[in-house]
Amino acid sequence: MPNNPEYPTQLLEIPPADAIHINRLLCGTLEPESFESVETHLHQCWHRPSRVSLVLLACNEILEGHGIEPIYGHDHWDVYHGNVEASYVNMGDLYLPTVIRDHRWDDWRVTSIDQFMEQHEGRFR
Repeated sequence: MPNNPEYPTQLLEIPPADAIHINRLLCGTLEPESFESVETHLHQCWHRPSRVSLVLLACNEILEGHGIEPIYGHDHWDVYHGNVEASYVNMGDLYLPTVIRDHRWDDWRVTSIDQFMEQHEGRFR
């Protein structure tokens, strides 16, 4: 993964400052603990969640999403995620751009769930 890649956060149609925050979260240059929802979540956890989980939670706060959702696969399994191929911020509409973590390829995406599923047809249940 290149250093500080630029993600197409303009697709999210959010204020520029929020887009910068999301890009910095995805690049690893902004700590998710600086967001209230993440701090609250951390105080409720016995074990520290993964950084990916915390970044998704911070993105959910910025985007005013409806939580983090999994996308299950049928031919992928890993020790941490099980058969969850990807996780994303639920925007309430599969056609709206969102932040997606592709666990299989260890990569962040900014696109709609509809486009993501179409691009990776056959991977998911």
